[in-house]
Amino acid sequence: MRRTWEALYGDLVRSIRTLDQDKQFNTIKRSRPRLKGFEDTASLLNFFADPKADLDRKDLIYADLVQLGRSGGDEAEMSRTLLWLGLWPGLDGIYRRNVKFHHGQPEELVSALGAHFMRCVEKADLTRIDRVAATLLRNTQRQLREERMRRLEHDNVLDPLPEHDEPINPEREIARPRESYFGLPPGIDTDESITRLRRLIQQMVQGRSTNPDLDAELVIRVAILGEDGREAGRNLGLTGDQGRKRYQRAISRVREAIRKKHKFPCPTSASKPAFPHQTGMSRRRSQP
Repeated sequence: MRRTWEALYGDLVRSIRTLDQDKQFNTIKRSRPRLKGFEDTASLLNFFADPKADLDRKDLIYADLVQLGRSGGDEAEMSRTLLWLGLWPGLDGIYRRNVKFHHGQPEELVSALGAHFMRCVEKADLTRIDRVAATLLRNTQRQLREERMRRLEHDNVLDPLPEHDEPINPEREIARPRESYFGLPPGIDTDESITRLRRLIQQMVQGRSTNPDLDAELVIRVAILGEDGREAGRNLGLTGDQGRKRYQRAISRVREAIRKKHKFPCPTSASKPAFPHQTGMSRRRSQP
């Protein structure tokens, strides 16, 4: 699946290395004083990639590129390409966190990520943003998550419980709405679904957890909202490793509670259907 994403990176790199782009960069430098210290696009990208480089200076340059990227002039395409390449490590992280929701359809994720990123560039209010790079990445991730939740609300069907940090897949298409395996009726909205799931998970881990509320929140954030265990842990006041390990224990308890309730085994690998009635429906594909 990463081949499509990596191919995009290769295309961006090749597009920035042409003679015409060198000339365009020189033109941009004449109108943007902050870029005059860079000989070419390679030196600028090396500056962006340097973890010791001045963050304030980086942000000011990113702000210039955002303005140029939505100017509609000849320099717009180059500026957008420089934004892509400069922020590629962060965008790659977003891709890796979301690829688990797009089994066998990498083009769909690449297209959605690119569209949301460009929309964030177009809509960014530079007068109110302190950190341009961080805001663009955070808003891109948020928009992808909101799109995923809209699909979940539309389908109102949950996949089998995941293993460890593998999120539930809300993308599976089904012939008609039905009650979910967790007893959620068709048609309720996403917020109500999550509220009911949170209460159900609290009940499942009660008696085996020192903090059922925290464990339920971790399961919701990782399995439903797509955060990884470390990210969810940090957002809830734990260290990354504490969050990951606590989530793994919590999801194991939830799976055990389901197994006892329904008296048949939950799957131990992504290749097996979770429940008998799901045989023949779309199944998880192995990750690349």
